[in-house]
Amino acid sequence: MSPGRARHVTLCHVGLAAASIRCSSLDDVVFSVGPGSSGAGTPVATGSASGADTGSSSPTSGTAPSGSAGAGTSGGASGNASGAESGAGSGSPIDSGIPATGRCALSCTTGTGCPPQSCYLASAYPVPPPGFSGIPDNKLLPQYAIDGKLTTRYSTGRHAVGTEWFRVDLCRMVSVDGINLNDTVDPTNVAASYNVEVSMDGTAWIQVAASPTTAPANLTVTFAPVSARYVRINQTGAIPMNDWWSIDEFSVACSGGRDAGGD
Repeated sequence: MSPGRARHVTLCHVGLAAASIRCSSLDDVVFSVGPGSSGAGTPVATGSASGADTGSSSPTSGTAPSGSAGAGTSGGASGNASGAESGAGSGSPIDSGIPATGRCALSCTTGTGCPPQSCYLASAYPVPPPGFSGIPDNKLLPQYAIDGKLTTRYSTGRHAVGTEWFRVDLCRMVSVDGINLNDTVDPTNVAASYNVEVSMDGTAWIQVAASPTTAPANLTVTFAPVSARYVRINQTGAIPMNDWWSIDEFSVACSGGRDAGGD
């Protein structure tokens, strides 16, 4: 049978094992119907694909514009980003928050005092992608605020407007009674205002301290001892001069002291 030609065709590949749908919009597609077959036959691409890959998100109707994810899709480039900051080509280089990577070491899950800083698992919002604006990763990503070095840091990579946060998983329940946030290398990148929260499960949070004023470059916050595994500081104000929010070093204090041999 003679081949036919169709324009503006959307092709979807269904992966049953991964329960995923992958779609591409083709400007020019040639298709043919073989003997005994039904439907449109097997398409063979002759033009270049346009539009965005929907990744593992639910399919959407219509075709997404070239270079941007369709409404409701996550977009292949952002991975775990969501909302207005998700999707390839959305115009924002910032993820909506990156969960702590790795798992708690077995040695970090037991003990009586504060676990050493090397046990912490850090996460933050927002998090710039690796290599953002040519800046080394050790000046951007959350794990560099808990590496014991003031010369490295976590940074938002954008003007801080009051929705930013940084948290650590201590890998076990302890009696927490304070934090220290050191920004002495980046003293203009301090919080405009802030609060501190703790949680036993990383979902339900209790506020234990707050300040409506600008944080000092070396911020120490103390509060009544409370059992917690997760500790979070929220940057709640707009930092002047369009500065980023940065954390050179972050640590947690516990009423039982720090484990012997800790950082």
